[in-house]
Amino acid sequence: MPVRGAPSTRCSESGDGWAATGRERSADHHQDPTAQDLGAATFGADSSGDLKGVTDLGVHTSGGTGYLDRNTESLWNVGYATTRHGDKMTAYHPAGPTPFEAGLGIAVGADL
Repeated sequence: MPVRGAPSTRCSESGDGWAATGRERSADHHQDPTAQDLGAATFGADSSGDLKGVTDLGVHTSGGTGYLDRNTESLWNVGYATTRHGDKMTAYHPAGPTPFEAGLGIAVGADL
């Protein structure tokens, strides 16, 4: 797979509006998968070049913007990560809250 475009920064208007809600309101799952203390490798999922950004928690979605939907930045990065091409993954860029999260008063990213 060729590397597509440069990593982009996520606008406050994009991204998965439900992720922080789950972390904040879940009875038993408060882990932020991008937290440094978790030790996981992070990668971009918000859009890069011609690749779509993830806007839904689903794996495959009717709108084509789930984590493993065709032509999403996330799918390409998962492919790179699982085929020993981690050096080709696009960078993760922390972002502020989506309008949905802001309306609920939920802190995200560096605000956690």
